[in-house]
Amino acid sequence: ENPMIHRTILGVVKLIQLFSAGARHDPSGTLRGVTDLLNASEREKLLIGPSTGLVTCPDFDIRVGSLKCVRAVLEASPEQFSEDEMRWTLGLLTSAGIGVGKQMVFIIEAVELVKLF
Repeated sequence: ENPMIHRTILGVVKLIQLFSAGARHDPSGTLRGVTDLLNASEREKLLIGPSTGLVTCPDFDIRVGSLKCVRAVLEASPEQFSEDEMRWTLGLLTSAGIGVGKQMVFIIEAVELVKLF
């Protein structure tokens, strides 16, 4: 575990979240174009993929940040969310070993995300 790398990854996740949230209110369409490119680059697989997603990272803040990011995507561009990605999200509710201590916050964030379906 390297805290500096974790903070950098979390910064990238927050940047993706910012683009996604901003796409809802961007009259120029620039941010929407960015979210389309991120979608084409398998953004959700990076964030919540069952074996390689950032939700499997040992850092709790990255896990929760990934869920918050996906929520911003789903709120702004629900059509970019596939059935596989919905299945991955539902799988998070039954994940074993997602962390002790702050596990409840992770589960609550996952439930909030599922409520958007």
